[in-house]
Amino acid sequence: KPLQEEFLSLQFMYPTDKKSGISLNNTKFTLVANKQQASLYNFELNSRNSSVSLDSVNLNYSEYEKNKTFSYSRTLVSANIVPSDFSYLSPILSHITSPIVCSVSTEGSDKELFVHNININNVDNTFLLQGSGNVKSPLQKSLRTINFSIETLDATSDAIKQIAEVAELKEPISNRIFALGGIHYKGDVKITPQTNISEGYLKTDAGSLEYDIDYGNDKLLIANIQTDSLNIGKILEDEKLSTVKSN
Repeated sequence: KPLQEEFLSLQFMYPTDKKSGISLNNTKFTLVANKQQASLYNFELNSRNSSVSLDSVNLNYSEYEKNKTFSYSRTLVSANIVPSDFSYLSPILSHITSPIVCSVSTEGSDKELFVHNININNVDNTFLLQGSGNVKSPLQKSLRTINFSIETLDATSDAIKQIAEVAELKEPISNRIFALGGIHYKGDVKITPQTNISEGYLKTDAGSLEYDIDYGNDKLLIANIQTDSLNIGKILEDEKLSTVKSN
């Protein structure tokens, strides 16, 4: 749909590399907008070792002032990121120098926002996250519902150790986490104005468990945990304890 008479057309390029905290190379995009809609094209952001690109996206807000409605077209965001490039946002990122590859597609409206095909992994293949989610009634706090599904979360013991080191976890917590070894997880989370619900399956080198948890506004916590092979002794570093089973 072509843009109407009154419009703004903006082309942006940032070709230099500054030695300040923020370093951008060849960052560019084209923005065309009027009172009804805006379109973003050819978005590329590059830092020293990282890059982010965005497919063209169209945002329609022609009825927003009157009815608080909007919509935007489906777009794909792809990124190859070295977190240490963004240490100016948080010093903790300076310790993460391994590249991370990310991709996600998104679309939505005032009625519902969607996030599809989340894929995050590092080049060492020690970490993988895949998932999807949606937010219903995003502009209405009293009705807002968030659903998020982790389809796959895999992390090797080396990845777990790096995460613990970056988070600067201290003993004995770090030792408990290291004892888990590699992990495989999948689960779902649902957040409504009335309750938070989570369920999932966790498998580690120390054993596995399934759970479902319901925590409501009345502060009542209902939890169901099942396991048939969880080595508590390994996690707590106590040889007197062994594998437990529960239903």
